Amino acid sequence: MSFDSGDRWPAFVLPKEDELLSSWLLRNIHAHHMKAHSFCKIVWPSLAFWNRDLDRMAHPQVWQLMARKVGISAARSYQTTLASYEGLLFKRAFFKGAASWILPLGIYHRTYTHYGMQFCPSCLRRDGITPYYRRWWRLALAVGCPKCGCWLLDACPFCERPVMFHRGEIGRKNELAAYPLSCCTSCYTDLADLQSEQLPAQLLSHQQQWYQRLAVSTEGQCQYEYFDVLHQVLMLLSSKRPSLQRFQRAVAENAGVAFYQPSGGFENRIEALRVDDRRRIVGQAVWLLDEWPFRLQEVIRSTNTRLSAILSERHHLPAAFVAEMLSVQTG
Repeated sequence: MSFDSGDRWPAFVLPKEDELLSSWLLRNIHAHHMKAHSFCKIVWPSLAFWNRDLDRMAHPQVWQLMARKVGISAARSYQTTLASYEGLLFKRAFFKGAASWILPLGIYHRTYTHYGMQFCPSCLRRDGITPYYRRWWRLALAVGCPKCGCWLLDACPFCERPVMFHRGEIGRKNELAAYPLSCCTSCYTDLADLQSEQLPAQLLSHQQQWYQRLAVSTEGQCQYEYFDVLHQVLMLLSSKRPSLQRFQRAVAENAGVAFYQPSGGFENRIEALRVDDRRRIVGQAVWLLDEWPFRLQEVIRSTNTRLSAILSERHHLPAAFVAEMLSVQTG
């Protein structure tokens, strides 16, 4: 049976709950007992794989053909891509340059220089013999697992290398991948065997709420506006602008944590931070969100923070949020 015929693939697997396109594709390749490069060259001879962020690029040629080859709807196949968060997490999906909420992989010669592929050891362990990677794990707002209640990790703790599950066969010219997707491809530690501490209950509740918001499409509602505001709050807490330092110190003090400014550039975009830094930032944002917008307004007043600093960002902020912030001046 030909791979490029109209028939279904001779061996195929369906996408699992919240599975990433790259994870789903690789599991299909392994089901055919083929090497990833060879399989993709046969099926998509004109496309480059593994040296691009496949999950973010969302090539229609890939997810549309895979839908036909495994017998699912095109809509279900598209849901394995990060672009499918369009209208939920962000207004428009961007395929080039920095993107709000999407953790970068930093792809260089099929390796990753950034830690954009997070994982939950408990989820990988519960997957059994077929571990897979979730879309949620590629998001900057994701610091914990909404199902297992434990912190996400973004690297193998033994070799400190990023997760690159597509490289399981690299360096073995005549051999197929011999390890599950849960294995570190640098030192072969099984990430499913790791342990991760539990999230504080308050933070877990918000992680679950955010996950549910992204799992359920609300027709006709601008779901992404909620996340635009959340992104703004996280950027205010991670920025290195001097005009925001008093504001940041006050939030940290009220949240009951030590003031800490992550290393990075002047803007310190939340997507560029490692998971340990994002844990601190997200935890402080949760404190602000618990009595929204009153805690935020009170911190702005008490620290005399300029509204120009609070409202400055790249994306368009919802009118309701702007109005709430402007009310600080007249309150």
